[in-house]
Amino acid sequence: STQSTGGDQLRSMLLVAAALALCLHPVATMSPMDEPSIPAAAKQWGSVNVFWRGQTADGTTYPCIRIPSIIFGSNEGVETYLAFAECRRNTGDGCFPTGVNSTGNTDVCYRVSSDYGETWSALRVLASDASSPTAVWDPTHEQAIIQFVSQGRNLQSISSDLGASWSAAVEISTDWPSTTQGTTVGPGTGIQLSGLNPYAPRRNIFIGHHGSYSQDFVWYSDDGQTYQLANTSTLTAVSYTHLRAHETPEHLVCRLLLEKKKKKNKIIKYTRLSNVRRKKKQITRRNNLTTNYYMKQDHG
Repeated sequence: STQSTGGDQLRSMLLVAAALALCLHPVATMSPMDEPSIPAAAKQWGSVNVFWRGQTADGTTYPCIRIPSIIFGSNEGVETYLAFAECRRNTGDGCFPTGVNSTGNTDVCYRVSSDYGETWSALRVLASDASSPTAVWDPTHEQAIIQFVSQGRNLQSISSDLGASWSAAVEISTDWPSTTQGTTVGPGTGIQLSGLNPYAPRRNIFIGHHGSYSQDFVWYSDDGQTYQLANTSTLTAVSYTHLRAHETPEHLVCRLLLEKKKKKNKIIKYTRLSNVRRKKKQITRRNNLTTNYYMKQDHG
C-alpha cells in the first residue's frame, strides 16, 4: 500500500507539472479553416479572400493573421499582386479565435496572384520569427522590396522574380542610433518617388514607429540597399507642425504635401485676383461708356 500511495503521489505530481507547462506555454488548438464566404456587401465589388485566421503555411496553422501589405508589380510583361501579412501563433491584439489561447513567434507570410487577384497561391512563409511586413515595388529594377523586423533588427529582402524566390535578409539599421534600431516598419506599404521627381528620383521611403505610435521615424534610400534616417524623425510624438518646419528638398514627403496645398491656395488666390480685375475692368468700361455718353450729350 505504501508503494501504491507513492505511485499515486508521483502521478499527481506529473499531472500538476503537465498542467503548469500548459499554462506557461499554451499551444494552439485551432484546426485549419476553410476559406470563409464573401460578405454580401463585398460581392458586388468582386472581392476575394486573401488572408484569414486558421490558414496553414509550411505545416503550421496560424490562429491569427494580421497587418497586411499588398503591392502590384510587373516583370517582363507578367503582372502580379504580392500580398504579405503577419502570421501569428499567438492570440490577442484584436484577434481572439474561439477556443484558442496560444503563444509563439510570428512569421512573415505571403501569397501571389498572377490573374489580377482572381486566384492566389498557397500561403508561404517568407521569414520566420519576423513581423511588420511592409513592401514597395521598384519599377526601375522590376523587383519587390519587403522590409520587416526580426529580433530587434530592421531587415530587407528582395525578389526579382515576382515572389518565386527571395534574397537573404539584410539588416538596414546597422548605422542607425541604438534608440531607433528595431523600429516597427509600417503598417501598410512604402513608397517610391517618381522618376521625374526633381529632388530624388526613384527614392524609396519607409515610415515606422516605436510603441503605440508615440515615436515616429522616416528612412529612405536612393539605391535600394543603404538607408538613412530623415531629419524629420523624432523621439517624441510626430506632429504636422513639426514636419512643416522641415520643408527642405531632403524631406520630400513633407514637401510634396505642402507644395500641393500651396499650389491649391495659389490657384484660388489667382482666381480671386482675376475675378477682382475682371470686375474692375467691367466697372471702368461702364464708367467710360457713361462718361462718353454725357460728353456727347453736352456737345450735342
